[in-house]
Amino acid sequence: MKLTHTILSKHPTRYHSFPDVVKTLSGRLIAVFRDADGHVANESRLMITHSDDCGKTWSVPTVLDPICGHMPRISLLPDGTVVILDDGAPPNHPQGKLPHVRTRLFRSSDNGDTFTGSILDPGTNRDVPECPTFAPDRILPLSDTEWITLGQVRLGRISCKHSFVNFVYRTTDGGKTWNVEEIASCDLIRKVTEPSMTRLPDGRILALYRDNQAGSPSLWNTADADGTNWTQLRTAPFCGQRPTAGFLSDGRLFVTYRKTDRPYGTAAWIGTPEQLAAGNNTGEFMLMPAEQGIGLGDMGYSGWVETEPGVIYAVYHHADEPGHSYIRGVRIGLD
Repeated sequence: MKLTHTILSKHPTRYHSFPDVVKTLSGRLIAVFRDADGHVANESRLMITHSDDCGKTWSVPTVLDPICGHMPRISLLPDGTVVILDDGAPPNHPQGKLPHVRTRLFRSSDNGDTFTGSILDPGTNRDVPECPTFAPDRILPLSDTEWITLGQVRLGRISCKHSFVNFVYRTTDGGKTWNVEEIASCDLIRKVTEPSMTRLPDGRILALYRDNQAGSPSLWNTADADGTNWTQLRTAPFCGQRPTAGFLSDGRLFVTYRKTDRPYGTAAWIGTPEQLAAGNNTGEFMLMPAEQGIGLGDMGYSGWVETEPGVIYAVYHHADEPGHSYIRGVRIGLD
C-alpha cells in the first residue's frame, strides 16, 4: 500500500475543517470544507476547491457561502449533478440574526464550475425539523427526484444528559422539500451521531455511526433498499468518529474516520461486510497519525472517493499545532 499526501488548503490564522470530496463524471475531484476562526466557531464560511489531475494539485479555494458553513457533504447524482448539503450551524456571533438553523443545498450541473444554492425549511422550533439540520449524510438517490439522507437531532437537555436520534430524511421533489420518514437509530445510553450510509451489494443500505464517547467502537446497522425497517445497532471493529463509508469497485467496504483509540490519528478500515459483522480489525490502517499534543477535535474528519480501481483519494483535516487545522489529501494505492 502506498500513501501520497497533499495539502489542499492551509492558512496561518484560520481553522479549516470538516472536508468531503467527490469525483465528477469528467474525473474532476471537488472538495468542500469549512473555514472558521476555531473548532467551535464564532464565524465561518463554506469553501470549495477542485483538482483536474486526480488530487496532485488543487485550485485556490473559493467561497461557496460567505455567511456560514459547518459540516458539508458532497454527492454525485447519476445524471452528473453535484449536490452539496450543509447544515450551516450558525454560531452566535456575528451571525445571531440568522435563523438558528440554516441548512443549504447547493447544485452544479456544469462539472462544479458554478453552483446555485437554496435554504431548506426546518419547520417550527416545536417540532422535529423537517429537513436535516445537524451533521447530514451524503445524499443517496433512489430515483431522479427521490433521495434520502440521514441527519441527527439532539434529544433532551443541552448538557451531558442528552442523546441523539438519527432520522431518515426523504425528498420526492429533488431536494426542494424534505420529510422525516423513519428512525434509523437511537440509543438512550450511547450518543449515536454523524451517520454515513452506503448501499450494500445486495441492495440493502448499510449505515455507520460515531459513538460520541471517545475510544468507543463505531456502530452500524442496515435497512431495506428504500431506507425503511432498520436493524438494531451493532459494534464495528474500529473506534472511529465521523465514519465515511462506501464500497470499492472490487466489492470491499472502505471506511475512513478519526481514530479515537491509540494510536490516535486519521485512519481507514477495509474489508468485507462479513468481516465487519465478525468484528475483524485486521483491515485497519493509519492514514495520518496525530501530532503530539493535538486534541482529537483537531483531526480526522474525512471524506473519500475511488478515483480508479484500487486507488482512493481521501481528504481530512489535521492540526500540526493546537487550535490550528488545515485540509490535507492522501492518495491511497491499495496494490
